[in-house]
Amino acid sequence: MVTERKVIAMLAALERMRLYCAAFPVSPAAIRQPRLFKRGQWWLAILEPAAKDRICGIGATVETALRAFDQNYLTAFRPCPPSLGPETPEC
Repeated sequence: MVTERKVIAMLAALERMRLYCAAFPVSPAAIRQPRLFKRGQWWLAILEPAAKDRICGIGATVETALRAFDQNYLTAFRPCPPSLGPETPEC
């Protein structure tokens, strides 16, 4: 059941996400706008929850979840260095 308190908390979280995206306008979180969820004491920023290869960030605050999302997104889509071929496991 969604209570008024939960709605207010989620609106506050969305405002914190808006402020994060304004502070880091070219970050993956600002560009891709992941969904934000609260699970217990953890915040989750998830891109495409139904997708096979999900990119997410988990943190104790909205900001740390978005920061983790940014790091995971950049790691997932980091291009291979020219010295490594596409068959290299790191790519």
